[in-house]
Amino acid sequence: MESLDKKYIQKVRMVKYFVDATIEIIEKEGYEAVTIRKVADIAGYNSATLYNYFDNLEHLLFFASMRYLQDYIDQLPIYIKNANNSRDVYLLVWQCYVDCAFRNPKIYYAIFFSNLKKDLEQYVEQYYSYFPLDVKKYPKIIREMLLSNSISKRSKILIQQCVQENIVDKSRAEIIDNLVICVFESMLLKVYRGSISFFVAKELVDSYIVEIFDKMK
Repeated sequence: MESLDKKYIQKVRMVKYFVDATIEIIEKEGYEAVTIRKVADIAGYNSATLYNYFDNLEHLLFFASMRYLQDYIDQLPIYIKNANNSRDVYLLVWQCYVDCAFRNPKIYYAIFFSNLKKDLEQYVEQYYSYFPLDVKKYPKIIREMLLSNSISKRSKILIQQCVQENIVDKSRAEIIDNLVICVFESMLLKVYRGSISFFVAKELVDSYIVEIFDKMK
């Protein structure tokens, strides 16, 4: 058991080396500058070693992008501190997510639209197995949400709380959630491509989400 623990600790350490190196390149040179060879060089290993821990460049970039989600997680308490009910929580959590995503469209684009070898949820689960979230400081519903491994599951937890509080009709919950996610993903793609500004996109999506929720609940 002890040898297994040591192997796991070593694996996590190696993954962190490569993720840290990737983030260093992103911060200094930009997202497009990241290559397997460059990351391996900065981490002090060769490319073959890196492939022992990552399937491909997209897998590595995905893990680096997940690190940026911490900003969203840290801001959540600020956004929801004045929430009075589950409707407020749902809308404010989405506002926080939209704000962070549209400020870093390349990062969030990598999370949603990368050409990943495995299913997105598998990679999210793998990431959090290496770097567990500390969720003790959050309200129960937010803890449960953050421990889920996809945006759809996280949003579903919030909308189900609205159903439990009789704010949303059970028969309408899924369609509301699906529409909100579709609006977010389509606008994120536009921001990523530069066809709409952060400010315009955020204002539109925030208003669309409120409109969808209140008109369809």
